[in-house]
Amino acid sequence: MNQIAIIKEFIESKNARHMVKNHIVIGSGGLKQPLEKILKQGYNYMNNKDISLMDVTVRDGSYLLHYKYTPDQVAALAQELEEAGIQYMEVSHGCGLGAGRIPGLEAAASDEEYVSAAKSAAQNIKIGVIGGGAAITSFSDIDAVIEKVDFIRVAANVDSPESVEEQVKYIRGARSDIEMFFQLMRSSRRPIEKIIEAAKKVEQMGIDALYLVDTTGHFLPDQISEIISRLRNSIRIRIGFHGHNNLAMAVANSLAAVDAGASMLDASLKGIGRAGGNAQMEILVSLLKRKGFADGIKLENLVAAADAIIAPILPRHQGIDSIDVMTADSNIDLYPLHFYKDIAEKSGVEFLDLIRMLGKNPDLTEVSADATYKALSELGIGEERLRELRQQQFASVKTSGVLKGFLRPGGKKRPLVLAPIKYDNPSIDPPQELLDWVRDEHKNMEFTFGNFAQRNISRIEEAEILFSHELTDEILEKAKNLRWYHSVSTIAISKVPQKAVERGIKISMPKGLHAVPIAETALGMMLSLSRKIRDSILLQGKKRFATREIYHASPPSRELMQSTVAIVGVGGVGTALALLCRALGMAVLGITRDETEKSDAVDEQVPFNRFHEAIKIADYVVLATPSTDLTRGMMGAAEFEMMQKHACLINIAHGELVDEDALYDALKRGKIGGAACDVFQREPLSRWSKLYKAPNIIITPHISAWSNMYWPRTMARFALNLDLYQKGETLLGEMDFKKGY
Repeated sequence: MNQIAIIKEFIESKNARHMVKNHIVIGSGGLKQPLEKILKQGYNYMNNKDISLMDVTVRDGSYLLHYKYTPDQVAALAQELEEAGIQYMEVSHGCGLGAGRIPGLEAAASDEEYVSAAKSAAQNIKIGVIGGGAAITSFSDIDAVIEKVDFIRVAANVDSPESVEEQVKYIRGARSDIEMFFQLMRSSRRPIEKIIEAAKKVEQMGIDALYLVDTTGHFLPDQISEIISRLRNSIRIRIGFHGHNNLAMAVANSLAAVDAGASMLDASLKGIGRAGGNAQMEILVSLLKRKGFADGIKLENLVAAADAIIAPILPRHQGIDSIDVMTADSNIDLYPLHFYKDIAEKSGVEFLDLIRMLGKNPDLTEVSADATYKALSELGIGEERLRELRQQQFASVKTSGVLKGFLRPGGKKRPLVLAPIKYDNPSIDPPQELLDWVRDEHKNMEFTFGNFAQRNISRIEEAEILFSHELTDEILEKAKNLRWYHSVSTIAISKVPQKAVERGIKISMPKGLHAVPIAETALGMMLSLSRKIRDSILLQGKKRFATREIYHASPPSRELMQSTVAIVGVGGVGTALALLCRALGMAVLGITRDETEKSDAVDEQVPFNRFHEAIKIADYVVLATPSTDLTRGMMGAAEFEMMQKHACLINIAHGELVDEDALYDALKRGKIGGAACDVFQREPLSRWSKLYKAPNIIITPHISAWSNMYWPRTMARFALNLDLYQKGETLLGEMDFKKGY
């Protein structure tokens, strides 16, 4: 039942079944729209001679300028368009909200900055954006602009309008009053019946206007007239048209759309846009006026804006590119164009031949990997050469939008990524938006994010990639297809099952990723011990204000300035800590295993074979090194005997680096001034551990890496490694079994 029928049923039967607080519920479990809005759509928009023009100079034109519009240019354009009387202006990234973060699609400013620039310069023109589908636009991208814009467009291919239904629901849920438009893309690839079918689905989503998009620039005016007329008889929402100019028909097709009943048109100044460009706004307005439309639009202002703002930044070029003519003639859309040119060149075929062959495929709506390889095969490229091309051409392609499917050619099953990293505890679990981001950025992979369970990881037998808290022999026994394990936390090589090494499974971890919070923790421990903050907190718990007791405590309070710290391991954590210590005026000794790796963060670099010399003169010894055969047990009774009586040990690395019995004895006998440990040989530390009774010790429960940035950093590292894994390159934080870490 369409919206008008619902209204009539309500009016005639006085049945409030469909009304909830002045809203109409569209269909079962559908979206809510104000009754007044639906009535306006159903009655006022039909047979309306007023045409709404949407300027897409910024959004669609950004393709031609490599997304380098500045906010100042957007603001200037918004002001001119408003003065000219244009009703709508679309200002987001050409590929949709959030596309600017994709490598190769970086923009000069964010979508939010473009929106703010336009809104600050113009108050009467409606400013909006377009979504890029789930592969590009996340809910957080929408959140960033939704309170600032007047409208949002969503876009999907004619054969899959439901692919953006979740976006529509999210937007409507966030702002029920916002105008929402739908672009039905690649419409020329499907018969009218399919277009009508898709349009009805769009209407049921509660969309305000449906745009027919001539993505390939292939339609003729009589075809546009027939489609728009059929749409008018099939749906009751506004109908718009977005024409591409590959065959110089964008303006003619726009006029045909208006004559057939369309009430919204897209155009751009100078016709700037992807491929052959769009309908040129200045020309379109001139012709609309001759037909009795666009009376309120000031053509002179548009011409002046085009010459003053757009002409100076346009690439010098005359006419429509031959390739754009040929893609339109073949009725296919190739984006990015250089990608397919490269495929043709590496295949040894003429690009125009590839275009023609792709155009002959009747089942093709959006060009895919399978379609491309099928076309190459039909052009005489052999199977062996095709396999080589798959490896060479697509190994480094990042899936997004039109490139989806190329990473797993031939229709092969997507690799399964199991990520049991949650504990069903919101305070420590990764935010859902981060999980969604990783999934959206890697559409060519299948992800399962679940709760951590040592003995029962669902689908572990199928997994190619495991992202989890641990890897055990028991897990490995079941994980027959595992090729890569990424650890949530940094692990010692001794914790890696030997079977993983034998099977050649890649092992990676967040080495150095959480250097900042760990370094800050170590510095906090040093300050707590030196400034007697630990002692004060203990006295506070006893409700004692014991100033003199603190004064006479042993060892006495010290200042960090002009003290010496020996940092064992000058990797990410050691370097971050060295910089903090030097900022406080401390002398920093960096103890390293590899003398060839020089560090500018320390005052003096000391080889590991001189470790004992360093700890003899240090006021603080900080362990920030991996656990290897060389470092395990490095702090024992002999080493504590070497340290100064006031010196303190800080361990934020691995528990097995320290002989805990020897540490307890050194503290109890006053051989060292204090200690602070965040890691232990066995965790959790037993409640019966002697360390709890040791004097001058700070015990933290392995929390040094935890902060508000823990999951953002962790998921970002994992996402980067997913890209490197697909390229066959060395992973960030990949374990080197020869070095032992």
